[in-house]
Amino acid sequence: MKLSSNKKGISLLELLMAIFLSSITLGLIAQMLTLFIQSSKTTILNNQANTVGMLVVETIETQLRNFGPTRVSSCAGQDNCVLFEQQYLQYIDESGIQVEYYDPANFLKIEYTNNELILTRETGTPQVLNLKGFVLDNLSTIVLVGTSGTPVDGEYATIIFEIVLFAVEEDITFNYTASYSFVIDIV
Repeated sequence: MKLSSNKKGISLLELLMAIFLSSITLGLIAQMLTLFIQSSKTTILNNQANTVGMLVVETIETQLRNFGPTRVSSCAGQDNCVLFEQQYLQYIDESGIQVEYYDPANFLKIEYTNNELILTRETGTPQVLNLKGFVLDNLSTIVLVGTSGTPVDGEYATIIFEIVLFAVEEDITFNYTASYSFVIDIV
């Protein structure tokens, strides 16, 4: 009695082809995942840079509004530095409008130095703004436009802050640039 089997097995060639095609497919999937992860990191860094940039601008704007400068000038002998002075303060009390003069004038200095953004008041220590994992790139600038150097009451001065944030995270270099312009009414 002869046993016969009609079942066919997988040949060695078919097995090698299946392994080859599977490895190509897995390689493509791995590349797609790598690209997706890198894209996600870049998107996250972009969002973080936008948030940090907006917080920096909001901090500067709040400081300037609370300070109420009466004069603004570039810092003598320094690039990327602007000096705001408050020579007097006007306020209203029960007897009318009062003016309090400061001698010497109060000041607020905003400068980019050593890859940091520093705010300095006449009293206290300089405030280094926390850039949350970013550093201020050397391409950052502060430009003072539209003032004669000795502004008169009601004159406007425009200060342009160009903030270039630089981050290196897990071998990803990200450069973020934003320009913000403030128009300040010199009171």
